[in-house]
Amino acid sequence: MQPLGDPRAGSALKLLGDWRPKRGRHAHLHGEGGITHPTIVVAAGWCRFSAIRLNAAEPHQPPDRNLALELVRVTEAAALAAAPLVGMGEKEVADQAAVDGMRHMLHSVSMDGVVVIGEGEKDEAPMLYNGEHIGDGSPPEVDIAVDPLEGTALAAHGMPSALAVIALSGRGTMFDPGPCVYMEKMAGSPEIADVLDLDRPLAETVRLVAERKSCAIGDVMVVVLDRPRHEDGIAAIRGAGARVRLIPHGDVSAALLAVTERSPVDLLWGIGGGGNKSGYNF
Repeated sequence: MQPLGDPRAGSALKLLGDWRPKRGRHAHLHGEGGITHPTIVVAAGWCRFSAIRLNAAEPHQPPDRNLALELVRVTEAAALAAAPLVGMGEKEVADQAAVDGMRHMLHSVSMDGVVVIGEGEKDEAPMLYNGEHIGDGSPPEVDIAVDPLEGTALAAHGMPSALAVIALSGRGTMFDPGPCVYMEKMAGSPEIADVLDLDRPLAETVRLVAERKSCAIGDVMVVVLDRPRHEDGIAAIRGAGARVRLIPHGDVSAALLAVTERSPVDLLWGIGGGGNKSGYNF
């Protein structure tokens, strides 16, 4: 047996656009304009664990299993389970379908996982609750954050950017928000990571981002949830000369925009959900 350390397994991200089947022998999911089904993002985050390579000297060794790719299958199951309910106006039903799909697949994954950020406390959520053990119990030991349907309102209203999300880290290393319902958040690319500071005035941070990116401050775009609580922050961003993109829901997809290379968005800022607490309109 020989460990593999492919760094590309560190973050797997698969984006499937609004789909409709193509005809013919090679029929597959195909992205087209319009909203026929949700934009499905399958994300398996930060998984740098050993896989096993087949060795000719060990003919009975089981096939290679890559944890990151297994997690892609998990989020895909959640997204596909929720897809038929997109646009039906019932966000709780869509969320439950995603939970069922994700949990069913998670128990087939080779890992010893504990849910740190889940669907709520055990008495509030019968599945994927905080503290639940998932996986088949084999190594590695990991902490898990799940949001089977992030952007339930987006899915219910037939809008894009609803996501199925899972993130893993080594046991005991994941931040546990505990009872926190709201948290202030900021996200950007590695290029600007060292200038991000929640304690610094927002306008100053925006200016530092422009300086780091060698662009005019008017070229900086900050994505923010459209909420009354953000009015002062939005005023500060625009007062500094930067631009604001307002979104109705879904700061996980917004964070992905902010960290993606060649994205029109430079920064995510705002106050949003600290954990996956059902019933709150973040």
